[in-house]
Amino acid sequence: MNPHKLKQLVIDLENEQSVKELPEQEIIDALVSREEVKAKSAARLLRLEAVDPDSLPRHSEQINMALTDTSPVVQKDLLLALEQLGESDATKLDPFIETLFACPDSRDPAVRVQAVRVLLIIARREPDRLHPYADQFAAVIDDSDRRSVANVLATINRLLGHGDDSSHSESPEHIERQLLRAEFIDLAVMSLEEANGNLRTASIDYLAQASDRKPGAVAPHASELRKGLTDPFAHIRSQTGYIFSNIVEHDTGAVQPHLPHLVPLLRDPEELARLNATVTFLSAGISSPSVLPTHKIAEMLPTLLQTEVVAVQEQAIYLTHLTIKDDTIVFNTDGIYEHIEKLRHESAISVEDGVFEEILDQLDPEPDSAYPDDTTTESQRSPPTKADSDQQSSSHSTRSTSGDEGPLTNEREKIFSGTGSYSCPVCGESIGQSAAFCPECGEKLLN
Repeated sequence: MNPHKLKQLVIDLENEQSVKELPEQEIIDALVSREEVKAKSAARLLRLEAVDPDSLPRHSEQINMALTDTSPVVQKDLLLALEQLGESDATKLDPFIETLFACPDSRDPAVRVQAVRVLLIIARREPDRLHPYADQFAAVIDDSDRRSVANVLATINRLLGHGDDSSHSESPEHIERQLLRAEFIDLAVMSLEEANGNLRTASIDYLAQASDRKPGAVAPHASELRKGLTDPFAHIRSQTGYIFSNIVEHDTGAVQPHLPHLVPLLRDPEELARLNATVTFLSAGISSPSVLPTHKIAEMLPTLLQTEVVAVQEQAIYLTHLTIKDDTIVFNTDGIYEHIEKLRHESAISVEDGVFEEILDQLDPEPDSAYPDDTTTESQRSPPTKADSDQQSSSHSTRSTSGDEGPLTNEREKIFSGTGSYSCPVCGESIGQSAAFCPECGEKLLN
């Protein structure tokens, strides 16, 4: 087909005019033509779906050739065509994955970003298909482009958050080793300084998963991570608290200087942030009680105990129990005693036997008075430890919002899996429930 006819087809389709003849094979052959006008027009026709998207895998040889050996204009249109295909059926992108990893070598930054965006679509829909390529991510990340970093980290997050199907030769340990490289962790930490909310979110989610698996690799960055405790995004504050709760189990000393800065999270508007801060203090205090800023924590207890989430209430009770052991504190007994007394009779609350009694004995304004009979059924469970967490949850276990589920929850599992987010009504970007605006297009959101 001559270039003028191809170009006219493009014009007609862009103007939404009816086109009777769309010769599929001639369009595909034009992709690898030495005539640039023909190649550009053919790529644009694929983007306009002049060729049935479902048939693209049959033409993978020509498309892959055009992706690596043509102009950036052709590459971008082809990548957009593949993005559209991936949105409907990511499994049909299998023949293009190796080439997608080669596209970031392009001299055009828009091509590099778009190639990684297609990989992200695959990761969101069919993550297992990218596990065999875990060792190639180091080559595709472009630390000079914020969009590239955000897309690569978001892609890795999806792969870490979903177990592989063991249909390939790489072991889970090898995959994890490739995806938790020191340079990725360093890059994610540096990216927390960026103004782009999408990049900061991808970075903190990556660091949260890294702290699950390799807390020792994240611990040296505790000082830089502390800034996330005051981030305007509630999700980032919550995840920062979660990271500290993982690090403190590995290295209390790395977290100790930053414990006073976690105190404001105990009254954060986001319940998950409160929960993660509470668990961090419990973990630190159980192993080293003297490191806790108990006076500051005590000031927050009345607010923390009123949180309307069972898991937060349970952990707040344990934190109260731990804090009252500091006899240098003068408690506001009216603010704490009444809340503990109320929670003591809540049937949904389940803490270790004797905890309520010890707290009330310490705080009771009339020590000689007898407590009414306690009719609340309490389980025989001690304050949560990391070992408990491993037994009661998956590798992405998180704090619970249900008393029936114990001290851990599925809430952060929602964050990792995407079920705790929704899509921007304008651009479709996946967004955390707490975001005030879309980090991708800037649309103001109504929460």
